[in-house]
Amino acid sequence: MSTRGHVARVQFVCSHCKQCSRVLSGHYLANQKLVHAFTCAGMLSRQYMNFALFAGMGVVKQKYISSVYLNKLYQQVVADVAEESMKAAVERVKESPHHATSGEVNMSQKTVLVFGGSGTVGQGLIRVLLENACRVVAVFRSVESEEKAKRRLGNPPENALITVIGALDSEEDAAMLKANVCKAGEITDVVASIGGWWQKGPVLEQSLDEYNKVHKDGLQSHFMAAKTFLPLIADKEGTSYTFITGAAGNIVVPNAGFITMFAGALVKLVSVVQAEYHTKPVRVNEFCIGCYVQPWDAVTSGSVSNLDMGRAIAGVVIHPSTRGASLQVGANNMEKLATSGSL
Repeated sequence: MSTRGHVARVQFVCSHCKQCSRVLSGHYLANQKLVHAFTCAGMLSRQYMNFALFAGMGVVKQKYISSVYLNKLYQQVVADVAEESMKAAVERVKESPHHATSGEVNMSQKTVLVFGGSGTVGQGLIRVLLENACRVVAVFRSVESEEKAKRRLGNPPENALITVIGALDSEEDAAMLKANVCKAGEITDVVASIGGWWQKGPVLEQSLDEYNKVHKDGLQSHFMAAKTFLPLIADKEGTSYTFITGAAGNIVVPNAGFITMFAGALVKLVSVVQAEYHTKPVRVNEFCIGCYVQPWDAVTSGSVSNLDMGRAIAGVVIHPSTRGASLQVGANNMEKLATSGSL
């Protein structure tokens, strides 16, 4: 038996003499995927239980094979294996720090690392996470931006909001930042809301220094954040990494060509990272904002509140079903993301 397969090995036995059937001699393979398909089509729970016991749902390891097919009645062994498999699955859920026993995500057990906490989107997300009892580790470039953000957020308790001063300008800066972030404890999720708006004229009229500055803020910082912190959580169950991108990567905005260039490159970076990490437990998602976001106390017509956007981002972070997604987010679908984590 394959420990990851969906096939049960079946042998027919006479109910009276307990011997193998002469008509249906030999072993047969039952495709258990079909059984799960039946449940989706409306099989009653009692019917499913009976079939699961017969088919031997769960993993049958090598050590059971001789016992199943040579020494014991198949059905009894199937019952034993199914029961043990279910017990093991329940215990695994209970042991996970990211889930309550009800199966719902336990947000109080999450520690979310947020890049871009001084920005409008980042501050909205941090406030939403704090309101839902998450621990937040927020990265700031300066003490001034850190203190301003804390005041804006109402000076949360230090055990709820942990702030770290650092940069991603070089390998050395990133290594130092990683060491300081790790002092805060185990990180379960990362949200990278990095980079701001730029609209200073045609790209070929800009200096190389300006090009390098926008590249560093909008693309290089995302690369360094993912390079430094994604491997830290990649092999852990219940973790996620969310890239915050913008719709400008898909369109050309007059006099904002650098934004289009580097936002478009960021989208491709996300696609590559998702492909390279698709076999890992970590969930890597893109959250592409396609509307104008303003602070929660300064929302005008035609824009959305950063609290509403923060709730939508938090929905993607906490819902385990959202994996490898590229979510195009606007005012019309934020509420759905906040409640279900997907579109």
